[in-house]
Amino acid sequence: MKYSKKQKSLSQPVIDLLSRMSKLVDQGLSPVEAVEWMTEVEPEWRCGQGYKATKGGLRQARQRLERRVEMMKQVNNGVTVFINHKPNQ
Repeated sequence: MKYSKKQKSLSQPVIDLLSRMSKLVDQGLSPVEAVEWMTEVEPEWRCGQGYKATKGGLRQARQRLERRVEMMKQVNNGVTVFINHKPNQ
C-alpha cells in the first residue's frame, strides 16, 4: 500500500522568518544572500513570539524562496500550470 506524503506545516517563527526573507528577496537579493543577510546583518532578529532565527528555519525559508523564485521565472516565460511544483505549458 502506498502512502501519500504528508505536507509539512511550518511553525509560526519560520513563517515570520519566511516573510522577512521574502521582503529581502523582493528588494533584489537572492535567497542565499537573504540567508547571509539574516545571519550577518540582522543576527538579533526575532519573530513575533520572540524566537531567534534558527539554522533549520533559515534552510526551510531559503528552500521555499528558491522554489518561489523559480516559479516566478517560469511564469514570466509563459508557463501558467504547475503540477507537483513542475512547470507545464
